[in-house]
Amino acid sequence: MATLIKTGTLGTGSPLLAYELYAEQTAASGTSRTVKVTAKFKVNGGSSSYYSYPCNWRARVGSSYGAYQEMKSNTKWSGGDGYRTFSQTIKVDVGTTSSTSITVGLEANHGTYKSWNGSATGSFTVGSTNTAPTMSGYITCRMNSSTGAVITAEGDGPEDAVKIPENVSSIYVSWPAASDKEGGTIKYELYHQRDNGSWVVIYEGTATNYTHKIGTGNQGSKYDYYVKATDNGGLKSNTINATQFMKNNFTGNTISSTGTIKYTDSNSTLRFTYSGEKNTATLGGSNGTFTRTLTCNGITVYNNTITKSPIDLTIYKEGTLPSGPYVKFEDLKNKFAGSSYKGTLTFVLTTNNAYGSSAASQMNISTNLQTNPVSSSNIKISRDKNVSTAIKTTSSTKLDYFLPDGSNVINVSWNAGRDKLGGSVSYDLYYSIGGGTWQLQASGLTALSYNHTIAKLAKQQTLTYMVKTKTSYETYVDAVAQDAVSLEFYNAPALSTNSVTRSANGADISLMVKSNSSILNIETVGTWSCRKKGTTEEVSNGRLSITQKNQVVTVTNLTEDGTYDLVVTFNDNTGFSVNDEKTIAIAANSPIFFVNKYGIGVNGEKADRNNSIAFKGSVKVKSPNGSYATTLIKSYEGDSNGMGVAIGAGGLTSIGGGESATNVMEEENSYFSKNKATEHLLLTSDNHVYFVSGCQTIANKKLSLIGSNGSLYVNNAIYESAVIDKETGTVTSSTRVYSPNNKPSLADLGAAAANHTHTAASIGAAPASHTHSYLPLSGGTITGMLTGPTLKATNQVITPKIEFANNDNITYDDGTNTFIFVSDDSPNSSRIQTRKLVSPAGQNIDIVTDKSVYFDVTTASGIRARLDGKWSGSKGTEPSFYPNATGGWGYIGGSGQGWYRIYGSGGSVSDRNRKYDISKADTAALYENVKDIKVYNYRTVSDICDDEGNVIDKHKRSDLMLGCMVDELPLETVFYDEEGGDGKAVDMYSYTSMILGALKEAILKIEQLENEVEEMRHGTNN
Repeated sequence: MATLIKTGTLGTGSPLLAYELYAEQTAASGTSRTVKVTAKFKVNGGSSSYYSYPCNWRARVGSSYGAYQEMKSNTKWSGGDGYRTFSQTIKVDVGTTSSTSITVGLEANHGTYKSWNGSATGSFTVGSTNTAPTMSGYITCRMNSSTGAVITAEGDGPEDAVKIPENVSSIYVSWPAASDKEGGTIKYELYHQRDNGSWVVIYEGTATNYTHKIGTGNQGSKYDYYVKATDNGGLKSNTINATQFMKNNFTGNTISSTGTIKYTDSNSTLRFTYSGEKNTATLGGSNGTFTRTLTCNGITVYNNTITKSPIDLTIYKEGTLPSGPYVKFEDLKNKFAGSSYKGTLTFVLTTNNAYGSSAASQMNISTNLQTNPVSSSNIKISRDKNVSTAIKTTSSTKLDYFLPDGSNVINVSWNAGRDKLGGSVSYDLYYSIGGGTWQLQASGLTALSYNHTIAKLAKQQTLTYMVKTKTSYETYVDAVAQDAVSLEFYNAPALSTNSVTRSANGADISLMVKSNSSILNIETVGTWSCRKKGTTEEVSNGRLSITQKNQVVTVTNLTEDGTYDLVVTFNDNTGFSVNDEKTIAIAANSPIFFVNKYGIGVNGEKADRNNSIAFKGSVKVKSPNGSYATTLIKSYEGDSNGMGVAIGAGGLTSIGGGESATNVMEEENSYFSKNKATEHLLLTSDNHVYFVSGCQTIANKKLSLIGSNGSLYVNNAIYESAVIDKETGTVTSSTRVYSPNNKPSLADLGAAAANHTHTAASIGAAPASHTHSYLPLSGGTITGMLTGPTLKATNQVITPKIEFANNDNITYDDGTNTFIFVSDDSPNSSRIQTRKLVSPAGQNIDIVTDKSVYFDVTTASGIRARLDGKWSGSKGTEPSFYPNATGGWGYIGGSGQGWYRIYGSGGSVSDRNRKYDISKADTAALYENVKDIKVYNYRTVSDICDDEGNVIDKHKRSDLMLGCMVDELPLETVFYDEEGGDGKAVDMYSYTSMILGALKEAILKIEQLENEVEEMRHGTNN
């Protein structure tokens, strides 16, 4: 630890250099001492004191000096910076081994800047010295005890280090005693290093041996030792070392195999090989001794001590137990039963050496025990009618037939299959009809039979079955039945009528009863009964005489105008169906063309008191000039309400293709049901009603449609002055439809009349004839108004000094300007006539009155207010007219006193060169904008202000206004009171221009409608 020798200051100027001097002995040998001198320097003064010059320093020990070292450069040191530390170490010969006092010091110096030059010294006592002890020889290491085997070196390099067994747990370390000239007690420090790491003191004491416990294991670890001695004076000896040694590195075997485990019906073998077992120990005597065992996860390996490579592991199923290693197939099956009998087995070969170490190597073996099951067998189709209910027996031949009908079943059965691994099996049943593809009927069956329902067939087919036996892990095997049956089809007999031939007293009916079945030798049977129409009164009967072929039934005892029903009851002789019955109508013996007192009847119909012409069927009309034949009137037998054309007498005319007029008329709450007394023309249809014109050229045809939803779809439709949209049927009542004979008027367009009159009063002018009162030539007072060419002023309260300068004016002349005054403040004040009215510099011109201010202009040039102020770009600098200081309500003009024109580059038509960014407006878009504009009725609120312009109240005006909201108008019709500001107003010129663009688009649409209406009226010229 350093000793403080001296403190003080150096230098001659201000501030001085403060210092602290320290000394410390760091080494001693014989008469030599090594001393470290430490100096601390700072500015001697407060924080405001500083020194900016460079300075060097050096240390002194005895008569020896260190080299000059820079203490500071020309950087600034302040008094508040604190001490800065420097040190130098100097070795000197003090001439004795005993303790003695020597001089130490410091010196500050600079050849140019000498303010801090100076030196300081003090006394420092150094310690005594003696002779260090010495050691010779080497460290001896023994395994486990003082009598264990000595570990000796076999070479010089680390690779030649002695290898000891890894089960050595301690090292007995011993070394020769040290010698010391001075005698006294010697202490030893034993250092240990493992695997070239840090040296650690493991023993301190006077003994010359130590047992170091290193533990077993630690294969491959390297061990080193060295020892040094220390005498009473603290001097340390040289070191002596031990031979480096390391523990055995044991390497186990590596097992490998390319095999897999699969299902076999008998024993099988899985082969492994191994290699690699090795010890590196050079001591111990059992380096070549190893033992090996083979194990497996989850199953037992029998006879698992391994003595050689390769290892042939038997998968044992049956027979004599193997003498070598084996596993049981049953164990494998049980292990993988929960994972569909497949997975991975991990075999581990463990190798042990004689020194207590072991190493394991593992090999994963893919295992798949899955195998196809034992197939089911003896697939049979049951011929027992009690089991296969689809078997039917004919009543005539007593033969059995398979007759599937979609409800009865065919039973199929089979013998069980088997999973070779003992698991469960299920069955998938397939069938084939007519030798076609196999079709899955049922899956996952566990029963050994199945009732199969087959739909009725259209022809004879052969039926075969196949059973697929499946394991729980989806392996399978197919078994096809050797048994097959013929499937028949059967349909009840049907009766068809070929013709009915009527005579005066009888009729011949050609008919046939025929079966539809693959069963042979079926005979048809039946009876017939002829009855008066709508009764059970029988006039004749008989039996059907011919089977499966056409036959003629002759009916007698009929009257010429009578109508009858021929009821035929029929069946066949299979017993598979019940009797069927069909009624055949026999009409009266009516001629094809019949004339009676009422009119004409055609095709068996007769005229009656309500129908002069009666016919059955359709009416076809053929043009004499062309080849086209048109069915004009058509009846629809399949529609109970159907008719082609129905013509009513006076009250109703119905033209349609499917609905009767009566049906339409009687619709509940319909227009027709409420107006039955009026005459109607009905166009009836189950779907749409079309109106088509211009069909001579199909491409130019015009189509109108009444849809089945009741909507009317037309190209153009006009209802009074309303337009009906051709797509939606929407009526736009605010839009008029014009034509060449109904053109829009100026009022329709919102324009003024072509000829109109403006009065002088309407434009703010004075009457054409009026009088003036003038000032007397001398003396007197002004009794009227004083006027000039461009100015009219009244009610000015001024009392100036005036003089009469001439006969025309009353003036006050200051030598530069001429001022005109009037002092009369009566209601009918005189006038002031002047060329120019100029305010004093920097002042306003105020015209103050509690009534109106009039500007009467009698010439065509009008009145002009020229505002020469320039807009600076900010609000308030625009040349403007205001109604009052706060922008309340006011007017430009009045009722009957409007302005004729107002010019402005932003609000009226002006020259093109007054505009920029010009582009043609889209009139279609303007049309849509106008359609979207919302128009409101509203009343307004205005401010009531005092003389200073402060708002003191609100006034709700009663007059009703009509207009729009500025925030709902298109952007191009809105302007701001300053660019980018918030105040918005409607630009009336832009607004009216938008209306003009929309009007142009409306005119275009009107013209298009006119053309389309004209085409609808007169067709298209081709």
